[in-house]
Amino acid sequence: MGASSELWGAFLRSGAMLALVIAVLLLLLYAVKRFSPLNRSRTGKKEIQVIAAHHLAPKEKLVLVDVLGRKILLGVTPQTITTLAAFGNSTDDTTVEEPGFSELLNQRVAGTTGKGEDHDA
Repeated sequence: MGASSELWGAFLRSGAMLALVIAVLLLLLYAVKRFSPLNRSRTGKKEIQVIAAHHLAPKEKLVLVDVLGRKILLGVTPQTITTLAAFGNSTDDTTVEEPGFSELLNQRVAGTTGKGEDHDA
């Protein structure tokens, strides 16, 4: 029974060493991902941040995104991502450069795109 006992002892030692090597590799992988300079921007700040998201229907939502200090309202569906409004990075963030959401929604409900189309004909 001594040979069998030595065999199990060697098997357990090998298994413990394998588990130790895997644990060290996982720890190193985590450290590289966490502290890698490639994952950070030069300023230490994220260039793109999702400020808010509002779900309108399944798989459809409005997303307010901050890109380098400029706020952009996006309409997101499974097929497309549409810019609905963009807010400049001036001190007055309420200035909208494009038509507002309510105007775009009213145009879509009315069936027009607001680009001079005439549906009376």
